[in-house]
Amino acid sequence: MSRQLASGSKKKRLSSLLPYYLFLRPLQVIARVVPPGQAVRLGTAVGELLYRCVPRYREVALRNLTTAFGWDAERTESVARQAFRNIGKTLVDFLRMPGWSAMEVRRCCQLDGIEYVRKALEQGRGVLVISAHFGNWELLAARVVAEGIPVSVVAREADDAATDALTNNIRTACGYQVIPRGRAPRGVLEALRRNGLVVLMMDQNTVKGAEFVPFFGRLAATAVGPAVFALRTGAAIIPAFAIRQPEGHHIGRILPPVSLTRTGVRSEDITRLTAHLTSIIEAQIRADPTQWFWIHDRWRHRPPIERAQERSDPEGEECGVNSQHDVSTHPATQ
Repeated sequence: MSRQLASGSKKKRLSSLLPYYLFLRPLQVIARVVPPGQAVRLGTAVGELLYRCVPRYREVALRNLTTAFGWDAERTESVARQAFRNIGKTLVDFLRMPGWSAMEVRRCCQLDGIEYVRKALEQGRGVLVISAHFGNWELLAARVVAEGIPVSVVAREADDAATDALTNNIRTACGYQVIPRGRAPRGVLEALRRNGLVVLMMDQNTVKGAEFVPFFGRLAATAVGPAVFALRTGAAIIPAFAIRQPEGHHIGRILPPVSLTRTGVRSEDITRLTAHLTSIIEAQIRADPTQWFWIHDRWRHRPPIERAQERSDPEGEECGVNSQHDVSTHPATQ
């Protein structure tokens, strides 16, 4: 029995490494040698390949877009395909970034609103930048580093060690530090004490310690860490996004700091701030849905009330009766 378990575990590890050795590593080699003018075409081709050859992600993207917008099939498929192409271009850019100088990063990405960050840093409590997997999200951190500002990013560990090492090495080569999500509480607080800038992504499904807040008209399990850090430390909380432009350049859009409201009821303050930050992310996605990471199963984790309804009325679940929970009663919408 123990031999069977060991054999199964070994096969699982080998299987998890296949995407790295058969796709990611060869793509890294190609991406670093193609001329800059061909990199966009390469990324587009990679995105198209993923759309056609990875049905699991394609189906998630189509389902998410239908949930968010309710478009007809033709428009939904068109936006999903463009979103995959953006992912491909972002991946190719990311693999090429270690070879870029600070001047090349500045040339590639125009940065608007950096004055908000500099003014916030003058307060000496650090800055929390709230962002999403939108446009070329990795470039945003590199562009701020090019301004001479120390940056840390909170990132989930990859499913395999080889991919994790590759991504972290690229980020380090680009000048920003990685705080593993599992060590985020201590790492974020330490960075803020050093008056650093910490980038937190708020657009992913969260299970542990999540708050359900409205996102495209449906409750989504959302990390409360950014709100907790901001309310605890007084650090400025600033939304920012890296927006891909049609000609291949990017704009780093930094918004004014979000006002912190303290009512004296900590749990309500956290919920309202989390919902507000999520609404800012939603507004950016609505401005150009083709640039968001629709392949992520954002609404996978459901509120307890929905799960209870599904157990008590399985036929209603199949008919879609309980697929949407009324967000009008959520405290953040009152």
